[in-house]
Amino acid sequence: MKHRFCLNLEFCNSAFIVLTLISSLLHAPFAHAADFRLSGKCARWALDETGAATVGYTNDFEVVFAQGNWHSKVCFNGNTNYYEEYAFDGQEIKGAFGQGPLVTADSKKAETNMYWMGFLMTNLVPMTAACETKFVWLAYGSYEFFRRDTSRELLAPWVPRDINGAQCLLYRVTKLSETPGFPKTIELRASKDVWKKWEKLSGRDSRRETCPYPDGFIAGEYKVLATTNFEGTEVPMTVSLDRYAMRHERGERDGRGVRAKIEQYLGVITKIERSDRQDVTPPIPEASGAYIYDYRFEEPGYYDLHLTWKPKSGHWPAIDRPEIPALAAKAKREIELSRKAARQSLLIRRTVGFGAMLVLVSVPFLFVCLRGRNVRKAKTKTN
Repeated sequence: MKHRFCLNLEFCNSAFIVLTLISSLLHAPFAHAADFRLSGKCARWALDETGAATVGYTNDFEVVFAQGNWHSKVCFNGNTNYYEEYAFDGQEIKGAFGQGPLVTADSKKAETNMYWMGFLMTNLVPMTAACETKFVWLAYGSYEFFRRDTSRELLAPWVPRDINGAQCLLYRVTKLSETPGFPKTIELRASKDVWKKWEKLSGRDSRRETCPYPDGFIAGEYKVLATTNFEGTEVPMTVSLDRYAMRHERGERDGRGVRAKIEQYLGVITKIERSDRQDVTPPIPEASGAYIYDYRFEEPGYYDLHLTWKPKSGHWPAIDRPEIPALAAKAKREIELSRKAARQSLLIRRTVGFGAMLVLVSVPFLFVCLRGRNVRKAKTKTN
């Protein structure tokens, strides 16, 4: 019995070790037999009341997977010098928007006239990015976000950063597989409670705003339409994202409406190949007009808090620079002063408006009173 017990104990220990290894592999960052590169095209178009496309754009993109991390790049209008790229290195997201190089007659160096902005953030969502980049991220870079996130909240991928609080949505996701975890379907549903929370975090007054959707409204649906198996990894080859809104008839005032598709995204992979790229960090060009906007120090109540850096020697700023605490405190004071000025401006506008209303109301009243007084005087003289 003692011998059998020891064997069972050894078996349990071995099973525990195996299960632990399996669990660690399932929850480890994206790893696969070979790093690879995807190239393709993404289209985005707006739809009218009949569902017909009115305005549309098609852009080239690529995604590289390297040692569990990812890098994406979208080139706009068929111009490789007009681009946006974002990357996740396991710790933070680095992003960049570039337009150039622009060569002019008086240029000493082509890169001198390049327009370039960099972005840094510690979250897993590239919210400073354009809609096309966020669509590509949703399809190929979101697996780490969905693996780590517990809030079930996602800022709408079609909304610019400055109004993102107005469209924070609840999501429900299914995956193609656990590793790496590419999403198969994503449902984006409106919640008034979530919207109010994000309005407050963004520093806005939700009492003065109206949620853009009814509670529970499905505002977006993402789907994988086709896949392929590349060296053991199931990869999305065709993906779509449909955006919906409440569409009202002209002259309708009772608040009712119909759910209508107003925008559509489609991504198609045209090439898949192995990649030997090791570093996913976006390069910083030698541009005199290059700046980096650092959002790594945001906190509740200061959602848009950021620092601005002038890049030096092509290096991204480290998060532990000694001057950062003082700079972050200064940025918070500037935000407070800006909000105070906005409140004072609103108070002045309301005071002026109230005064103007009093004048508008008082003038006719005084006119009537004076006219009545004159009429009474005239009657008195007549008598």
